[in-house]
Amino acid sequence: MAGAWGGCPPPKWLNTGGIPQRFAAKLLAVRSAKFRARLSPFLWEKKMERNLTICPDCGKKGLEYRNRRHWVCPACGFDLYNNVAAAAGIIFYLDDGSVVFARRAKEPKLGMLDLPGGFTDPDETMAQTCVRECREETGIEINPEKLEFVANFPNTYEYKGIQYKTCDFFFAYRLDTAIFEQFKAQKEEVTEFVAVKVDSAEDVDKLPIAFVSAKAALKAYVAKRDASRNA
Repeated sequence: MAGAWGGCPPPKWLNTGGIPQRFAAKLLAVRSAKFRARLSPFLWEKKMERNLTICPDCGKKGLEYRNRRHWVCPACGFDLYNNVAAAAGIIFYLDDGSVVFARRAKEPKLGMLDLPGGFTDPDETMAQTCVRECREETGIEINPEKLEFVANFPNTYEYKGIQYKTCDFFFAYRLDTAIFEQFKAQKEEVTEFVAVKVDSAEDVDKLPIAFVSAKAALKAYVAKRDASRNA
């Protein structure tokens, strides 16, 4: 039964018998992505509690992971926060209404569509993140003064069994077709770049977009674009 819980110990009520146990068995038989998404935060928290138990400061056991936010050592008071990470994404748009997507070359979300961008490095502004990530992923230099802020949304980025809570900032950037044709994919990150017509929020929903924050940002971009056209 423990294997069904991602290698983590099952909750105590699983061993009580009766209706709760039968109900749990039915839940464990469900393999839908929606169920796993709801269960994932619980599994991740249990994994943190199980695997990180020794204080890196005093070396004693008993390190506690509290409120899915920080590790605390009751023995010496060591306190390490697992803060939200900042990230940036760029919505490159062409004059014909197309948006440029990167097809992911690795997990998470291998093969799905994503927006160029990535995590913010220490001491870096969002604009600097956009410039650096664009350079790394596309080989192109962009002008940070031409970045147009769109929106920011929370996201969950899971990598090698660890969940990273992020706050993703998104910017639009007008791109000439000639420049787009010069994009050179960073093989470790991107298999290809594709330009897709995005005329409505419904078009966004039809695309295999990797992350919920990017999908929300694209819908915000479409709404702002349409509002400016109708102004």
